[in-house]
Amino acid sequence: MRNRTTLVGGLLGALGALLLGLLVLKPDSGAPAKTTYVVREALAPGMRAEDVRARVRATEVPGDLLPQRRVEKLEDLGDRQVVRAVGPGEILTLDQFAAAGPVAGGVVVPSGYEALTIEADPAPGVGGYVTPGARVNVYVTVSEQGGGPLAQSAPGYTQLVLGHVDVLAVTRGTSTGEAQPVDAQAAQGKVTLLLQVAPADVAVLIHAQARGPLWFSLVNRDDPAPQARRVGTDALEPGARTAAVAAGRAVQDAARDNGQEATS
Repeated sequence: MRNRTTLVGGLLGALGALLLGLLVLKPDSGAPAKTTYVVREALAPGMRAEDVRARVRATEVPGDLLPQRRVEKLEDLGDRQVVRAVGPGEILTLDQFAAAGPVAGGVVVPSGYEALTIEADPAPGVGGYVTPGARVNVYVTVSEQGGGPLAQSAPGYTQLVLGHVDVLAVTRGTSTGEAQPVDAQAAQGKVTLLLQVAPADVAVLIHAQARGPLWFSLVNRDDPAPQARRVGTDALEPGARTAAVAAGRAVQDAARDNGQEATS
């Protein structure tokens, strides 16, 4: 496990260093520079925030190029722990830390949460693009059910089960029970997601998996949590789809226009 953590940390570090280099080489965007912290030496899961100080350095980066949840002051981390391997060159963010909790198999389980494994096929499991530290929404699809020849069948539906669930680890399982880390390039077979779930939601997620297949979607951490609603076959009617597509296009066009105005 230590070797795996080192390997993951090295890969993340190389990517982080490349991205940081691009930030530094990019011409001045016009936004004022802000101080941020960049990792100098790899951070391992379970490392205390107080031990992180000696492994990061402060640097100036244009404000509009920084992640919204960057660590502005090291003091803000308190007694939190690193939740995943963080490689050299990565910008320090709040999402890399969680409240102190037990370390099991190189994974930190934050206090007040439980770690639950869910197995999924590649497509429902976001095709291997989900990685530790990502956040997902979980949906269930329940097929039509009938209670016998005299019972009335209920229509099938798809519904949000949990929103903004943090992913602690990702593995690819085999029939022999072996598991190995996966990434976007190496996703094959079923994937197992280790999710950070509130105790009250564990039974809900287990029950949902028993009712029908689960699907996962990657989400932006800065977006608001979605509203739970039940979608049935009536939502697939042409008129409903036409209106939904038009509304989605209008939102995209507005976002694009706002982005162009902000950079002009």
